[in-house]
Parts: sequence; structure tokens; C-alpha cells
Amino acid sequence: MDKPNTVKDSTKFPPGYGDFALQCSDGVVCHFPRYLLGYLSGFFKGMFELPQSNGNVQSTNPLPLTEPSETIELLLQHMDPKMTALKLEQGTIVDLLEVARKYQVPTVTTWFQEEIQVKKVYVLSQNHGSSLLLESPLLILYCALRFDLPNLGRLALKILARCDTAFLKSSNPAIELRHYLYVMSLRKRRIELFTSFVRELTVLKPREIPQPFHPYVITKLDASRVVCATCASARASWAFALQCAVNQEPSWGSFLCAYETNVGTSTCLNCKTTSWADYYREFLNRWKPEANRIEKELPEWPDWFS
Repeated sequence: MDKPNTVKDSTKFPPGYGDFALQCSDGVVCHFPRYLLGYLSGFFKGMFELPQSNGNVQSTNPLPLTEPSETIELLLQHMDPKMTALKLEQGTIVDLLEVARKYQVPTVTTWFQEEIQVKKVYVLSQNHGSSLLLESPLLILYCALRFDLPNLGRLALKILARCDTAFLKSSNPAIELRHYLYVMSLRKRRIELFTSFVRELTVLKPREIPQPFHPYVITKLDASRVVCATCASARASWAFALQCAVNQEPSWGSFLCAYETNVGTSTCLNCKTTSWADYYREFLNRWKPEANRIEKELPEWPDWFS
């Protein structure tokens, strides 16, 4: 038989802090102003308007709740105007949103959406800091699915479509296979774009070479130049590394980082090849607009997600 929880007062909302007592599932009793509960919570507003609630503020016993004190205290902190702004925590946000939905406190959901979007804009504009959207996009997608927040879900999909595969790992069973498959379809489209770039790097540029040209160049077209086995192998390894990089993270930043790994200063003594990255550099200006365009797109939120 389970031992009943010992009743004790909350340290955050002790006796005298408010005129209405709420007993959490772990025995902690929170005292909170009745008027704030009725003003901010549709659940308590409806309860207080019932005829039997008129007269005394509350019976002798606190109102029993099914949630632990950690969750209830967090909800009350969001409802209390005297409390300072709270930080968005990965470990508590789902429980907070769930209890806010149960007790009909829409200000918590609004705060969550604004916090995610404002923080994302700040981090991206300043190029430093952290955001739960960028650090845990799968969690944000889960919240969007569970609490019907499509605008936030589209932002999460945008990040998931281009982030490192490490961010796709989750043990959360609520994210169904169909949701994963949709994310993977978004990633596939981006991978195909970068793969087309990599494919171009395996073909020598058909460009005329000014005279006098090197004796190893047998015509005036780069496509006909002779490349030694060592340099050909280096280019193949470089292209392979590029493909691996975009498979891991299909973003322009990942592609560019892998691209620059082949920058060198020495010239091959056999075929006079220098850096393959320098050889194809003019292609970057042509590829970048298309890469930026697809990365700025906000994915659709399918009807079957709701």
C-alpha cells in the first residue's frame, strides 16, 4: 500500500500569499490569490461562478489537484504578475503546457510561442546564444503536434529539414512514423539540391585556357586536360566528403564548410593542379541563391498533422 504524502506548505506560495489553497499530488499546498485564479484561468473562473462556491472563499480543506507541486508552482509563477520572467526549460515545458491547457490558462501558450519565435530571431540575427527551437527542434515539433500550434510547428519543420541528423533522434513515441517521414521528405529535397552541386564538381569546366597553356593540356578546353591519378583521387575524396556532409546536414553552411576543406596552396608537380576548391569557386555564386531560397522556405503544415 502506498504511503500517503505528507502535507506541507509551498515555499514559493506559503500561507498568507493568497486566500485560496491548492493541494498538489505530492502533498504540497500552494496558497494563491483567488481573484488571479478566476481572472487568468477559465477552469477556476467557471468553478468560482458555481452557486455552491458563493459565500465563503473556500472550505477548510485545500482543493486537491492531480499534478505535482513542481508543475503547479510553475503554472502559478506564470499567473503571478509579481514573479519575474521565467526561462523556457526543456524538461518542464510539456508538463507546463499540458497543465495550462487543462486549467485553461491561454497566457502560458501565448508566452511559449512568443518566447520561441523572439528567441529564434535574436539568436539568428546576433549569431550567438541559444534557442530551444534550434537546440531541440523535435521537441518543438512534438509540442506543436500535441497542442495544435501549426505556426510553431512550421518553424520546427524548417529547422529539422536542414539540421544535423543528431537532432532527429528521439525516444518520444508520440512523434509518429508519418511525422518522421514528412521531415525526411523535406530533407530529401535539400539533399538532392546539394547532390546536384557535388555532381557538377566531378566534371571539368569547359572553359578556354589562354596561351601558352601547359603541355599536359592537350586542347583549349579544361574538359580535355590531363589530371594525374593523385589529383583525380583527391577530387573524388573531396566530392565524397561533400556528399557525406550534406547527407548529415543538408544546409548551405555545411556544404560550404566541407567545400573549403580542399583549399590548398601547393601545385601538383605532375599535372599542375592546385586547389580543386579554387578551381570551381566561381560556381558558388551560382549555387548560393538557390540554396538560400530553399533554406528560407517555411514548410507546409499538412492537414493530416492536426
